[in-house]
Amino acid sequence: MAKAEKPFELTGRHVLFAVIAFFGIIIAVNFLFVKLAVQSFPGEQVEKSYYQGLNYNETLAEKARQAELGWRFQLVNGTAGAGAPLEIILLNREGRPVVDAVLEGELARPTSDEGLQQLGFTHLGEGRYRSDVEGLAPGAWDLTLKAREEVEGEIMLSATTRMLVR
Repeated sequence: MAKAEKPFELTGRHVLFAVIAFFGIIIAVNFLFVKLAVQSFPGEQVEKSYYQGLNYNETLAEKARQAELGWRFQLVNGTAGAGAPLEIILLNREGRPVVDAVLEGELARPTSDEGLQQLGFTHLGEGRYRSDVEGLAPGAWDLTLKAREEVEGEIMLSATTRMLVR
């Protein structure tokens, strides 16, 4: 006599395993997404941001001093692509060109250190300064510029501007 098969019956044990499997998969996928997000962008643009925050009043005083000096710069060819030199014009409060300043700069992507470049500028005359840039890929770039009157002098201008390279 053949034994009759018992029809499938959903029990509390089946439901328990289904719920554990469902939430286990969701938790595993969330951990994967968090790990990938933290690896791709940790959320800090500067190292030791806590200490930077403690000195924020000094930063504000330095910005106020620089604003009184009135130095500013203009990008001449900020949208140029790979291989094109970067040119700027440095101006004082009266709008006259600043000659013989010492400039240093940095180019970086807004959200990562990919393609980070340190820039040195050469004075071309009439307040124009040029830096050779290596392989700027299309997209957004942040140019951070510091200008001094002398090599070891005070920073007269510290500014960041966004460039869109085509």
